Amino acid sequence: MVDLKSLQDEVAQARRARMEAEAAGFNLEHLIEQMRAGRTLQEIDMEEIEMEELASREDA
Repeated sequence: MVDLKSLQDEVAQARRARMEAEAAGFNLEHLIEQMRAGRTLQEIDMEEIEMEELASREDA
């Protein structure tokens, strides 16, 4: 007989994996759009760092 708890855990893991894959896909699409707009990876990285710093300041 199938262990119901194990099956539930596997379903939950699959859902998390799907959500992570969707987020990664969105991030990749966003990166491609920015590069098509003429931005370099360095510019994109610097902007992300600045946004993270602003967010951490607002949380403090």
